[in-house]
Amino acid sequence: MALRDRPERCPSPPRAYKKMDFLNSGNARNLRIMCEFEEPRVRLEANGIDNIVMIFGSARSRSREEYDKALKEMRDKVKVDPSVQSSLTRLERMDFLCRYHEETAKLAGLITTFSMERKKQGLPTYSVGTGAGPGMMESANEGAWRAGGDSLGFGISLPFETGLNPYVTPELGFEFHYFFTRKYWMSYKCQGLVVAPGGYGTCDELFEILTLMETGKIKRKLPVILFGEQYWKDVLNLDMMVASGLASPSELKRLYICDTAEDAFNHLKTFWLNAEAEKKAASEAPAAEPPAKRQATNGSRANAAEPERPCPQKAYKNIDFIKSPHSRQFRILCEFEETRLRLEAQGIANVLLFVGSGRLKNHDGHIQALADSMKTKDTTQTDLLARQQPFLRFHHIARDLSRQVTSWSLARQAAGKASYHVATGGGEGLLESVNEGAWEAGGKSLAFSSGSYSVGTGNVNRYVTPELAFKFHYFFTRKFWMAYKCMGLVAMPGGIGTCDELFEILTLMQTGKITRKFPVVLFGVDYWKKAVQWQKMADYGMISDDDVAHLLFTDSADTAFRHIVSYWESIEVDGQTSRALGKKKKADE
Repeated sequence: MALRDRPERCPSPPRAYKKMDFLNSGNARNLRIMCEFEEPRVRLEANGIDNIVMIFGSARSRSREEYDKALKEMRDKVKVDPSVQSSLTRLERMDFLCRYHEETAKLAGLITTFSMERKKQGLPTYSVGTGAGPGMMESANEGAWRAGGDSLGFGISLPFETGLNPYVTPELGFEFHYFFTRKYWMSYKCQGLVVAPGGYGTCDELFEILTLMETGKIKRKLPVILFGEQYWKDVLNLDMMVASGLASPSELKRLYICDTAEDAFNHLKTFWLNAEAEKKAASEAPAAEPPAKRQATNGSRANAAEPERPCPQKAYKNIDFIKSPHSRQFRILCEFEETRLRLEAQGIANVLLFVGSGRLKNHDGHIQALADSMKTKDTTQTDLLARQQPFLRFHHIARDLSRQVTSWSLARQAAGKASYHVATGGGEGLLESVNEGAWEAGGKSLAFSSGSYSVGTGNVNRYVTPELAFKFHYFFTRKFWMAYKCMGLVAMPGGIGTCDELFEILTLMQTGKITRKFPVVLFGVDYWKKAVQWQKMADYGMISDDDVAHLLFTDSADTAFRHIVSYWESIEVDGQTSRALGKKKKADE
């Protein structure tokens, strides 16, 4: 055996937390997630940030001067290259944003000046926060900067944006990789929401906060301002959701629509001062009698009985500790890892996600509820059920599509091809009919439940496959798993929560956080084209005409089935998805 040369120097490996190849790998995903929870918390506490007013809006807005300059440049470019005419058309549609760009900066300045004066008096302060991008977000950060104050920026790493806007206070600027950790921090200290004109991302953030309040995940009341009266009235028909019985009037009472910085600021200020007065009054109320303290043992224990041997629980079995704030990270990790392991064990790789109203009872349940309300002379309930009746047909449509997809997938699975499974939020109403359709076809279906419904029992419906029923405490872990394996989205008629889930997926695709394209079907042509004015949103330049064209509006399960299946088959190679082929190639290497 040949003698080996003795090594001349000792190995000097980096510490594990300094190995960037490891930290950027799939194996370190949970570590990155924990960093995105803990590092912002530490910095926010260090800078004394308790109350944030989040300002959202289009990333494409400009000041009047910048807009006019960009418009002139684009018109000159079209003269040389007519192929960019569509870009000019979209830019021309955005002229209306200039006004709100300036008003947003003014509003941020008013909030910051008000907060700085209160800080001098030792009173609670309110900081401006944004998504840290360009457009309305930059305008808000600039307004706070020009007022001489600090502002926060919750940025997200995107392929088409580099860094935060220059007006974010450096110590309060965050860049997140994960949408859900970013959203967590946007909502965690939120004490007010201002939503300027915007597209998919802006609607996603609006409906997210409204859903968190409606479900009680955000327990405090927040002022919510729609900034840009004409735009929001043209684009969203929230009154129709209520009139259809798919949203409650209480959800809309939170909204305040206005057009000027002064009006928006006065609404925020009044809300905050009233909330502070209520909190002060509650703190001055007589405190309850403290529980009697256990008497200390006096004297010797020489003649005392032998104590019993302690049998403490293992830390991970101490439920009081697990439920405490100290174990938040542990609970989050459980919701990531336990879900991943179960999905892998059940061979779930591709999901068709259904979202829709949990308020709509099936036909028999509706008839029974109607009879009960008439018997008790509950005119409010009778009126609600009458308004919901036109939507009962979507139970059949949803069940039919679910049954077709599941039967098709089972046949493919038997042939060794990629399979696709139906998934819902697990609730009642239309979601139950979706899970029922998969059950009738003899297949499995999933439920990603939040465990907190405004209607129903809060449990998953009986047609969900037990091994694939998941209940989450955290909205963001639930949203992660709803999107992670999603290969198609079907939106049935629904209210605020349905819009939240719909716009979340559309935003993830539009921003490239979901890199794959997949079919998006909206059941309820009349409902969805009235509840959200998609083409109007495009006419304002907030989304593109291609974004609208990607959506399929239909009331036919057969049409939806053909559209979805043909889309999947067009992106497969030898019956396998690109994701599965990528994993196989990696394993072969």
